Amino acid sequence: MDLKRAQHLAAHLPELAKNSRPAVDIDSYAPKRVTELAYGIERLDRSKASLIEEMTKIGTRLPEVAILTTIPGIALKSALCIIAELAIS
Repeated sequence: MDLKRAQHLAAHLPELAKNSRPAVDIDSYAPKRVTELAYGIERLDRSKASLIEEMTKIGTRLPEVAILTTIPGIALKSALCIIAELAIS
């Protein structure tokens, strides 16, 4: 979808929202559960980012990383994943 089409559709969203109705009651179990799951996903994303950062700090000291990153298309994260998958060290 190009920018012009996206802007056209976005302009109609407020009008469509006025005519919409919720599918479930706000006090029902479903919205609460979805909110809990969304918070869980956010927590996992933060944990993943923290682990990747730690993995990067530790892995940059490995000589294998320097060798792997000389291969075109293999950046630091890919090199670390390859090393982790192969259990090199």
